[in-house]
Amino acid sequence: MRQNAPPGSPSANRTAFLHFARQDESEADYLGVQYLYSAGYDPNGAISIFEKLESLARKNPGTVARIFSTHPMDAARIQKTEQEIARILPARGEYVVNTSDYTAMRLRLLEMDTRKKAQPEAPTLRHREE
Repeated sequence: MRQNAPPGSPSANRTAFLHFARQDESEADYLGVQYLYSAGYDPNGAISIFEKLESLARKNPGTVARIFSTHPMDAARIQKTEQEIARILPARGEYVVNTSDYTAMRLRLLEMDTRKKAQPEAPTLRHREE
């Protein structure tokens, strides 16, 4: 027979923290889709990201697990967010697709990624440009 962990023990604290963290996670998801909607974006974009992260977690378990170890992407979280969107956010005829700021930032990130991939693995000597 297993006994409950005494109050204040690491095991009891971990359980309490995870419960608290799950509530925070749900609230963050709930507010996040509302912020997307208020800014003119399709809140279902959050669902798309959740599904991509869930798929990535299945394909490469270690990659996503490190990032979301206490807040895993799972079907229940996705379903709850879908239900909240349907319940509180009426569909709009149009949504913002992107902005010039988004496009500029995306290009900068892609350029950084390209430069990173182009760099050799071994250390290299750089000469000062004057």
